[in-house]
Amino acid sequence: MSKLTILYLAAAALFFIAGCTAEQYRPKYSYIGCYGDTTSRRDLSNYVARSRMSVEFCYRECDRLRYRYFGLQNGRLCFCGNTYGLYGQKSERECNLRCNGNRDEFCGGRLRNCIYEIHTDSSVILNFL
Repeated sequence: MSKLTILYLAAAALFFIAGCTAEQYRPKYSYIGCYGDTTSRRDLSNYVARSRMSVEFCYRECDRLRYRYFGLQNGRLCFCGNTYGLYGQKSERECNLRCNGNRDEFCGGRLRNCIYEIHTDSSVILNFL
């Protein structure tokens, strides 16, 4: 086996190991900010309701439906969509209601969404390269 082949195999093995490690520690989603909403035309298109809302629950529902973003509103509402920001970014103070399913988290405010971006498998590969 040539030195070049050994070097190539070693690099491929390191890439595979580093890729697996990076995947394990990469967050599933990240917080973007507090954004406005209206009842006539929602900022995020798909509505998911649950009486005991949490950030993780909303993430799982929107990820399962293959949306890019999710937003939590009024302490108990979850919305999913592929775009956000129709009504602009708002002060973080306006997204101050605790999630009724996890009081340690914030779930937006009245007509205010805490918006998160869902990280996909392809974004893991792109971030690694």
